[in-house]
Amino acid sequence: MENRFVFLFVLFTHFASAQTTQRINFDVYLLGNKIGTTIVEKTTRPDGFIEYRLSNNTEAKVLMINKKSEIYSTSVFKDGVMYNSFCSYQNEQKKQSTIFVKNGDGYDATIDEQKVNIRRNINYTSIMLYFQEPQVFSNIFSERLGTFFSLEKVSKHEYVSVVNGATSYYRYTDGKLTELEISKPIGSVYLRLAQ
Repeated sequence: MENRFVFLFVLFTHFASAQTTQRINFDVYLLGNKIGTTIVEKTTRPDGFIEYRLSNNTEAKVLMINKKSEIYSTSVFKDGVMYNSFCSYQNEQKKQSTIFVKNGDGYDATIDEQKVNIRRNINYTSIMLYFQEPQVFSNIFSERLGTFFSLEKVSKHEYVSVVNGATSYYRYTDGKLTELEISKPIGSVYLRLAQ
């Protein structure tokens, strides 16, 4: 009987302290053709930290030219505050990286090898928009660009932002992102929830 109690206690402790991961897959489309995938993950760790990860790979032929891009991003939060963030982006023309590390009342940052300091907390980032319909509409931090942006509600469950010349439409069903349309001069790219 005592061994059964010890076994149950160990089993309960293991599952109570285990981390949980939520993974969402999106297919990426340009001009009706699938050109890649985006995978986002949210991991809640036993120590109270929440880690968000995004991985995106696309390849498309645009005007007879092959275009490839890759994005990798990770952000770590605790108690509603971002502790660090790393994002790398590359295509044929450029490589870009953004690093933010919590330091006192703000962050020490490197954006494309340029040192920057931000003296305020970051509480909401763009990767969070993949996991739930937004409750915050301003001061959303873009991990890739290292800047803040705002959302505007344009209809029920649809929001728009304009950042660096790209207009993004976030569309939700039952609180989950089902489509992200990124409109650029060459056309719109769609991220659609994979079935």
